[in-house]
Amino acid sequence: MSSLGRIIFYIMITLIVVFSALIIIILSVALSGSWPPVQSLNRLPVANLGKDHMLSCFLPTDNEQSTLKEVSVTWRKELLTGIVYRYEDGSESNTEQDSFYSGRVEIFSNVLVKGNASLLLRKVRRSDAGEYTCSLSHSGGSGNVNIVLRTAGE
Repeated sequence: MSSLGRIIFYIMITLIVVFSALIIIILSVALSGSWPPVQSLNRLPVANLGKDHMLSCFLPTDNEQSTLKEVSVTWRKELLTGIVYRYEDGSESNTEQDSFYSGRVEIFSNVLVKGNASLLLRKVRRSDAGEYTCSLSHSGGSGNVNIVLRTAGE
């Protein structure tokens, strides 16, 4: 009986070692190269009517040298049939853009590769108030952040 107990003991030790190794491998694969979530400096901004306002959307990077590859950004507004703004394949792609935002919005493509997808909204109108979603994707993953813009008179 002691030999059977010894066999079971060694099998249990082997199983513990194998499962521990699998857990370590799974965690290292899941966490390697993962990017932090898309963020905003202010998710409840207030914009003055008639003035320009920047809606913050960015992906924090480790350092200034980090660059994103195959970046695309889409800005949407709740209850809007078209989009507010889209950037993909290295340029603006606003065929689906709502005419209300045509010529009034832009991002800065020179900082987009550094993770900054903030949207400049020109000449804010009362109807610009609402919930916006910034969707940012790149070769390493994707994410989005919601921003509720409020407007105020000057």
